[in-house]
Amino acid sequence: MAENSLARSLSSLASTVGVSIAGDSSARAFADIATKYGIGSLCGFSALICQKALLVGNPAITNVELVAFNPVASRHVKITWNSIPGILYGIYYQSTITGAWTLADTVIAAGATCSWTDDGTVVGTHPTVGVSRFYKVMVGTNFQSSDVVGIYNVSLAVATDQLIAIPFEPYSQDISAVIGTQLTGSDVEGTADRIQTWNASTSAWRYFWLKTDGKWYEGSGEVLVNLSNGVGYYANIRAVSGQTLSLVGKVPTTNKSFSILKTINLCGNPFPWTYTVVPTGDQMNLRASGLTGALGEISSDRVWKMISGAYHFYWYRKTLNKWREGGLDVTWTINPGEGLWLEIRNNAFTWTLPKPYTNPPN
Repeated sequence: MAENSLARSLSSLASTVGVSIAGDSSARAFADIATKYGIGSLCGFSALICQKALLVGNPAITNVELVAFNPVASRHVKITWNSIPGILYGIYYQSTITGAWTLADTVIAAGATCSWTDDGTVVGTHPTVGVSRFYKVMVGTNFQSSDVVGIYNVSLAVATDQLIAIPFEPYSQDISAVIGTQLTGSDVEGTADRIQTWNASTSAWRYFWLKTDGKWYEGSGEVLVNLSNGVGYYANIRAVSGQTLSLVGKVPTTNKSFSILKTINLCGNPFPWTYTVVPTGDQMNLRASGLTGALGEISSDRVWKMISGAYHFYWYRKTLNKWREGGLDVTWTINPGEGLWLEIRNNAFTWTLPKPYTNPPN
């Protein structure tokens, strides 16, 4: 009975993946399937293990987190995914979202979930060294994790204000998970690093500061607050030495849309992607979404970008059909992890920002 059941499963599986098993043994048939799907070397041509892997398909990453927040060299990146006991998974990494994937390590799952931590030992450099690192989990060469995750490191200057954003979709949006104790806390708000949020509807700020007990406060009370992808935040840095803020999460796989009001809106780059907007371009899809230009800067909608603590203002000149800063044509960029203001003087609109890369797919 068990052999008949296995034979039926094998026949169905082979038919699904297009492998002929006529006159073939079960082990050889599984080997043919494994070869076709690139999992033979990982599974050792084990019939039952290959069958399990093929039937389940793509593993799903369920979390990526910083194991420790301080010091920087201890911010190891831990990835967790759904797994099948006995399956050997490959963990791959790359330094840019469009780079080539490299196998970092392999793990044989012992249970329904599996994890791997990047402490820099296998890759050769720590994940907080450099700007970014991305990860995926695979069974062989055809079964890729449904999510790609990553880390992006933002440099925070000494004693300054900076616009930041989360270039990923965090698995936990709580400020204690997103930022934790990476900034510098104090026993009084006046000397603590802060994160400020802006409500465009009410034109109101909220101020969250890190205390030396490792908790976040608003005023005198401990607070829970969520930080979201695509929103800009004001980092109020009071520390006397430079800091690195490491942000982790899932790489977005869909286009993003945001409601932009007729006021000033604090937005963020939602993708791990650098946008370079040339004078005649619309690389961030702002004009196509509804941003309105004018013959003079005083009447035009504007983009505010902070550089070294000072704002630069970009507006769109009608008739010339060009982005300008003051009276000159300008090329401007928005990096991952960077926030920006949209000053809307004309009409509210929905800003639709297409996903700028093809992998991971929609």
